[in-house]
Amino acid sequence: MCAVGLSYQVSRPKLKGSSVYIAEDTAIDPNVVTPGAVGFLATIFVAVVTVLLVWDMVRRIRRQRYQAEIEAKLDAEQAAAGKK
Repeated sequence: MCAVGLSYQVSRPKLKGSSVYIAEDTAIDPNVVTPGAVGFLATIFVAVVTVLLVWDMVRRIRRQRYQAEIEAKLDAEQAAAGKK
């Protein structure tokens, strides 16, 4: 084997049983490496911000629709008053 192929095989993670071995002497337990409380809080934060953004967007769209309806009614009233 060449030196490049050998270094690739050594640095590549290998699965042995339930643990992932990065090097021959280093084992990572998948039960210990978890997102934990910080990951949970970050997920909750993203979910809450998404809900608030959608709520605000719906409110703004509704407001624009009501303004368009009012403008249409006023235009219709002005057109009717102009014909008389």
